Amino acid sequence: MSFVGIFLVIFQGELNLQIYPIGDLLCILAGIIWSVYTLVLEMIFARFKGISHLVILKRIFFYGLLFTLPFTLYQSGILQGDFHTLQDSARYLKVSNLTNLLFLGLIASGLCYLSWNASLKLLGSLKASAYIYSVPVIGVIAACVSLGEALSVYIIIGGILALLGLFLSQRG
Repeated sequence: MSFVGIFLVIFQGELNLQIYPIGDLLCILAGIIWSVYTLVLEMIFARFKGISHLVILKRIFFYGLLFTLPFTLYQSGILQGDFHTLQDSARYLKVSNLTNLLFLGLIASGLCYLSWNASLKLLGSLKASAYIYSVPVIGVIAACVSLGEALSVYIIIGGILALLGLFLSQRG
């Protein structure tokens, strides 16, 4: 039921399916990586029952930073001896850019991962994963409120079906 609702929200009654191989593969890969992350995190919670999910999240972010640092240094050219990117780093000190970076780091990444980890620890992977169906509905509501996007009948019906399917999956 939720899948049909999400289908209605995304396509809005028009079956205009366009295939973009690289983008489609990246979306599929993102879903696979997210499910692996969820399953590995559930195993970590089972093994380290006394450790807070905040401590586990800090370790995940630390190792993620360590893993991506060489790629960042390579991409910026610093590993090849090009230090001109360091001179251009003053743009990050602008208030608007610094505010955006802090929002993305603390709210969009930190708070969202923290809430996901807390719900995963509380509900388990099966029940917590069902809430992924609420993401497009919340996205549409946010677009209507912040961007003034119009609601269509398909979006409303699809949102109701997605939330109803989510409710039914959580009853048992």
